[in-house]
This record gives sequence, structure tokens and C-alpha cells, in this order.
Amino acid sequence: MNNFKLKIREGRVVGNNPYVHLGREEDNLIKIVVAIFDLEGFTDFFSGIRINKNIVVTSFVNGLLYWFSYRFGNYYRFSPIFSKFLGDGIMMIWEPGHQAMSNRDIVGLMNVCWDMVRARSVAYEHQYVPEFVAKIGKRYSVQYPKKMRVGLSLSHTVKYTRRGKVSDYVAESINIASRLVKFHQDIYFIAHSDLLFGEIPKKFRYIQKLVDLRGTGEIGVYIDKVDYERAGSPKVFKNLTR
Repeated sequence: MNNFKLKIREGRVVGNNPYVHLGREEDNLIKIVVAIFDLEGFTDFFSGIRINKNIVVTSFVNGLLYWFSYRFGNYYRFSPIFSKFLGDGIMMIWEPGHQAMSNRDIVGLMNVCWDMVRARSVAYEHQYVPEFVAKIGKRYSVQYPKKMRVGLSLSHTVKYTRRGKVSDYVAESINIASRLVKFHQDIYFIAHSDLLFGEIPKKFRYIQKLVDLRGTGEIGVYIDKVDYERAGSPKVFKNLTR
């Protein structure tokens, strides 16, 4: 017998959820920019630690979060409104309207994220990993995640708050960014082209393509130009139609 019933009052479900409590939703939709950073080989790193796993993992993750705060704190004007460790990566969210971010600021965010995964001197594998191994990691014989990739997207969202603080977001852009970041194993930077609001990014760095994203359909993206060429111009990246 099906006894399940919902009580709805003024568009809201009446009753408490003992499992997941999102908080209270705000009345108006807002736009957010989502960046999801994925650590390549994190599962092998975690499973390969034989002793002091809690010390090694905690040191690595805390150090990585400190590096993120250093990169955004020193090289970008806007800190993320919300951040969360996802198990093998990090999600960060900005609110362009609330933070008064211009179109140029969003392009700047795109460039900072590119630096963190592809720049020769300051990318994750060139700056964070060597520093961590030198200070802490050399004590333990483990294979640290060698590279990091990022996917970015923008969309409207339902925002939830609890006690005046952001508790969660429900947004298409989170799904898109999470699928983009793992779209192709040889592409380390990929951004939904809706981010740019007509702004033109650095042509020597990015190339614009179309991809067919599962559950979303065909969308425009900017990807790292060198990654694309080194990967042999994969056919899953289609040319823009005129």
C-alpha cells in the first residue's frame, strides 16, 4: 500500500527531513560560477598509503586547501563564497551579482584557474606538490596525485542558507562543471563558454569548441589549446558552426 503523501504550503514542503537538511531557500534565483578541481590519481594515492594514512591524507588535504587560499588570496580579488572538498577534488563557487564581479573579472577567474592547472611555474604539480614533498611528503613513501584539472560553468541556482550562512546550492552549473572536468583525460582546462558574456579570452591560450555533454546536450566550451593539440585534436571536440 502506498501511503506516501506530501504536504505543500506556499510552494514549500511541510515537515522535517532527518537525513539531508538543505536549509532555507532564498526567494530569487541567482547566478553562480562553479569551478571544480579534480586531482588525478587521488584514489591510487589514498589506497596506496600503508601506514599513518590519517596523517598523510590530512596533511595533504590541509596543505592543498592552504595553497588554494594562497593562490586566490594573492592573485585574484574575489574569494569563493562557498567551497567544499568532494572526495577527490574541490568545488568552489562565486556569486557575480553579490560580489559585484564584472565580465572582465570572470575572465580573470578563468585565467587564474588556468594558471593553477597549466602554468609552467605555478600550477599544482609545479608549485604545491614539490613544496609538500619537500616539507612533509618525503617522510612517507607514497605516490601523490601528480596533476590537477578544472572544469568551470555558470548558471542560475537555488541558494540555501542556514543561520545566515550559505549551506548549499542546487544548480545545473554544478552538474555541468563536474562532467566537463572529466570529459577528456588529456584536457586539463575546460570552461563552459557561457562564462564569458561576450568577452574574448586569450586566443593563444584557449580554443573554442562544441561538446555533446551527457544529460545537457551540445554546449560551447573553451579548452586549453596546447592540451587539445597534444591530444591529437580529439573528434569529441567539434568545430563551431557559423
